[in-house]
Amino acid sequence: MTLADKQEQMIQSINAMGDCFDQYSYLIVKAQQLPAMPEEHKTQEALVPGCQSQVWLYVWTEKGNVHLMADSDTLILRGVLQILRELFDGESVAEVSTLQVRLFQETELAATFTSDRNTGVQTILRRIQNVMG
Repeated sequence: MTLADKQEQMIQSINAMGDCFDQYSYLIVKAQQLPAMPEEHKTQEALVPGCQSQVWLYVWTEKGNVHLMADSDTLILRGVLQILRELFDGESVAEVSTLQVRLFQETELAATFTSDRNTGVQTILRRIQNVMG
């Protein structure tokens, strides 16, 4: 399955959950699934600028695949980070760097975000997709 196919499946699954309130609840569930990020990786370098909350994102490549660890001080962003981990972790650098991410716009997740949070999510996506940059 390609990364684009994986994203499409995720979009369909999220949309099948119901309205924005159900999808927002889904973010809370996903937040609880995000593995703990070791404290030694919560460095200033890993801190994502431009987010209204604290977000730490550690992205690396191994054998041509993208891997990431992440954490945030808010549940909603922890949920977003877990969804992004599920989408990107272990996928090829080539696919990750070129994927047009539609996941938030084609579900009602983005509708629950403030404009500042939307900007922060876009900053997180750029950091992940520019892993080789």
